[in-house]
Amino acid sequence: GLHRLGQDTQIALILPETDANGCRIFTQRVVQSFAARNIPNSKSEHKLLTISGSLSAYDPLSDTKSSWRDMVDEALLYLHIAQGQGGNCISHVEAW
Repeated sequence: GLHRLGQDTQIALILPETDANGCRIFTQRVVQSFAARNIPNSKSEHKLLTISGSLSAYDPLSDTKSSWRDMVDEALLYLHIAQGQGGNCISHVEAW
């Protein structure tokens, strides 16, 4: 599912029953597809609109996170890391 988060520029893609590798592949394809559009953005140092992403997971049966909210917090943390790396970047927990 596709869900808007707190800020109007943040969205979450929920991929149930998708393993870490599948999430990575999907996210890479989203970023590559978006970058290939070459959407102009005069306010960006890249002069193009870019996208940043992060990956996080939650398994209520075996996860060390106490709730899905911890997963969202983790995803937001890694999103900020990806945004700091420049355009069209993805960041995630190293265990992925």
